[in-house]
Amino acid sequence: MTPNTCLALAATLLLAAACSGGGPANAGQHPLTAAANARPDQDEKIALDAVPQNVKDAAVSAVPGLVLSAAEKEIEKGVLVYSLAGTAAGVAYEVEVTADGKVTEIEKEGADDDDDNDKDDTDDDK
Repeated sequence: MTPNTCLALAATLLLAAACSGGGPANAGQHPLTAAANARPDQDEKIALDAVPQNVKDAAVSAVPGLVLSAAEKEIEKGVLVYSLAGTAAGVAYEVEVTADGKVTEIEKEGADDDDDNDKDDTDDDK
């Protein structure tokens, strides 16, 4: 191999490594940074014990008596959000909480969830 060929090959490999991050996706990144770099709007089911304690505390404070049963995390508008499902007084809830413990949404089973601001579940746009 000529010196110019070796140089070109080395430059190509360096460029490829730089474009790919130089290793496995998100390797060595802080978990919040890695989560922020994940593809948006992709729910990832996670174990309840993997949810930060401040996030679980915020959900339980928002819905007194809430017993958590499942968790997911996703990126919404660039923010890591945990969706925690559970029940309180026999009613199912889903509580969305940011990584810093801010409750952003509480959904109650059977509540108006069609986002048209009336009291039924029928989508008025159809």
